[in-house]
Amino acid sequence: MLPMCSIFTHFNTIFLHSSQIAYQGKGILFSAPSGTGKTTQAKLWQSVCGADMICNDRTLIRKVNGVWQTYRYPLDGSEPCHGNYIFPLQTIVYLKQGTINRVTRLNLQKTVSLLMSQMVIDHWDSIVWEKSFQMLLEIFGDIPVYELVCTPDPRAVTELKRELERGI
Repeated sequence: MLPMCSIFTHFNTIFLHSSQIAYQGKGILFSAPSGTGKTTQAKLWQSVCGADMICNDRTLIRKVNGVWQTYRYPLDGSEPCHGNYIFPLQTIVYLKQGTINRVTRLNLQKTVSLLMSQMVIDHWDSIVWEKSFQMLLEIFGDIPVYELVCTPDPRAVTELKRELERGI
C-alpha cells in the first residue's frame, strides 16, 4: 500500500485507518487501532440511526472546492462495503474502549498525537510525510475531532449523536 500512499499524497489526499458512515448526508469517521471497535460503532449507527456504512477499514480524505470530502477505499478490510460514495466530512471520532460512554472534543495537540498513528503513510519518505502532516493540520483546523470512550452498545451512539447535534 505504501506506493499508493505516495500517489494519494501527490493528489492531496489523506489515507486514514478508519471506518466511515454517512449520516444525514455527511461523513463521520471512526478511527482507532485495530480491534478497538470501529466497525462495531459503524454498525451500531447503522442499526440505531439508519446510517449507511461506507467503508470498514480505510478512508480517503481530500479537499475539493474548499470542502473536505471522504471517499471509500476499494480494498476495504475484512467486511468490505460496496458503493462509490463521496460525502462532505462532518467529524472524525477517535475511539477508545471503556465501561462508560464519554465524548470529548479534542484540541489540536491531542488530535495530532492520536491520529498521526492512524495515517497510512510511508514514514521513510520525508517529503510525503511532511505534506501529509500539513494536510492533517489543515483538516484538524477545519473539522472537529472527538474522542469517544465507549461501550459496544447503542448508548455510545446516543451519547455521540447528542454531542454532534450540540456542535452543529
